[in-house]
Amino acid sequence: MHADLVSVAPDDAVSDAVARMQNAGYSQLPVISSGVPVGSISDNDIVHAGEDVGDHAVREVMSESFPTVSADATLDEISSLLDHYKAVMVTEDGETVGIITQADIAARIS
Repeated sequence: MHADLVSVAPDDAVSDAVARMQNAGYSQLPVISSGVPVGSISDNDIVHAGEDVGDHAVREVMSESFPTVSADATLDEISSLLDHYKAVMVTEDGETVGIITQADIAARIS
């Protein structure tokens, strides 16, 4: 799990999201509002939004949120979700505390 979560807020500019993705080496980020995942933004979302979206708010181009699991979710539960999604958000006491990707699972198994 990545506990040092790189994310954006719905009101952040798309250009800020692009800069964070590039700096972190990610192609998508969760969109977090008051500690709760409300969506995700990816390179694909930005490309499909068209030109000149840099000053637009992330909320205007974001996609549906990643699914969430509690911090005590089993590997089977998480793996099942990762069969359908690129990432799973981990929450504890209503706050987002991390993100798990398929690469995290693969690294743990090997």
